[in-house]
Amino acid sequence: DHNPVKVIMSFRNDFNLPDRLSQAIVYGQKAVAAGKMAPECLIEMGDVYYELGQFDQAIASLDQAAAYPGYESEAHLFKGRIYFYQREFDHAKAEFEQVKPDDMAGERRYVEAQQSLQVLTVYKGKNVQPAPNF
Repeated sequence: DHNPVKVIMSFRNDFNLPDRLSQAIVYGQKAVAAGKMAPECLIEMGDVYYELGQFDQAIASLDQAAAYPGYESEAHLFKGRIYFYQREFDHAKAEFEQVKPDDMAGERRYVEAQQSLQVLTVYKGKNVQPAPNF
């Protein structure tokens, strides 16, 4: 159906390909350069970069997505999750607090961010180590 995000997901989930994640990134970069669903591809690529352990690149990809009007909240939510998994709770909280209920992502993302903020209160102050990649 000419949906580049689904193609990125297909590469990402094809465990028969030894370089599946790299292929997903390369395809995503081409789609973004061509202007095909660029913010959605950047968000998906952020997850792939995270899976690759390239946390700075994941954040950079999400920052690029946030530059598109209407995608700020979704990008902040995903950035918050990355910071949470890295146990950078202050950064995670700052990202979750930027999710708006009236952004294009809608109420659902706002509710997810509010729930994440509640979880942060449980983790805050605990001596926890960074989680492995998911």
